[in-house]
Amino acid sequence: MKSGYLEPKYRIEFIKSNYTGIKFFSFEPKGETKENYVQHDYKNIDAFLDSLAHRSNLLELSTKKKEQFLFRGHKNYSWVLEPSFYRKLRLGEENFINESFPIREMQLYYSFVEEANKLGIQVEFEALENAKGFNNNGIFDTQAHLDKLLKWPSKKDYRVLGLAQHYGVRTRLLDWTRNALTAVFFAATEAFNDIKPKEKITEDKKIGIWIIPEVIFHIARIVNIAELIEIPTHQNENIRAQDGLFSIHFFSMNNYDMSEDFYKNLVLSNYDLLKILYEKRDGVEDEYFNFITETDAIPRLLTLPYEMVPELILKLKRYNISWTRLIPSLEGVKKQVELELKLQSYS
Repeated sequence: MKSGYLEPKYRIEFIKSNYTGIKFFSFEPKGETKENYVQHDYKNIDAFLDSLAHRSNLLELSTKKKEQFLFRGHKNYSWVLEPSFYRKLRLGEENFINESFPIREMQLYYSFVEEANKLGIQVEFEALENAKGFNNNGIFDTQAHLDKLLKWPSKKDYRVLGLAQHYGVRTRLLDWTRNALTAVFFAATEAFNDIKPKEKITEDKKIGIWIIPEVIFHIARIVNIAELIEIPTHQNENIRAQDGLFSIHFFSMNNYDMSEDFYKNLVLSNYDLLKILYEKRDGVEDEYFNFITETDAIPRLLTLPYEMVPELILKLKRYNISWTRLIPSLEGVKKQVELELKLQSYS
């Protein structure tokens, strides 16, 4: 659990005064209210893009109040907002025993630190020293080191942790972007990889685009659930090109011991950001959640059927959204060439 001094933007008094009279959303079609978000199902690509692009009321509001919204795209609209490391655990796809999973998470990170250092990539001295100690003798796996385990990662780890996340290492981070069409592109291209020419697509298959007012993360920070982190773009051109940032997700336990139940509780906890945030309501003053209701800051999920994905990708290219733009390297060029070759089967 993160605690201590909170910057003014993470205090409810500042949040309420800064957003007085604001209404975050005004969408057509009208959405369906779910447990902790509102879902908008689109059947038309232009209407879908208009809700996110140059004619969007979101964009107009964002110019009045800078950096108002965060976006994340999923190829499967039913996916929840949970970090990849915990998603693998929940789905039973991690090949290690539950009792060691916090240590395994650190092992992945520290292995990345050591290997990145071999390439001459800048890593913090403290992280490299911890990596050598961890990989040599398995520190942090005893009761004496539990407090250190629960406080990991420190802010000094954020930059390299973000780098690891961006290159596919499973972490407790979630990727976000401030560019709505970037989120759409990632969701659409991942879905497109699952589509085969002439294959009948079932109606229940849809991509999903999450829209979260940034103030939601300020509240999540207040109640010790998660916080946003932005890392320097040095050594990571992709983050700059994608206008990317991350949320880091905390976990905490009331009884800090190394018993089997301790790890079982961690593994079985629900790491869905929105579910945790709303479940916290019992232990948090109602003013936070009254604020969400009064400003209509409830997160939104926009969906679009899979059958429209090929045309959607072609329209995104007209907005100059492509692999070459988002991964400005020969890797991006290669991915774009392969994508356009596959798209020819649908033209």
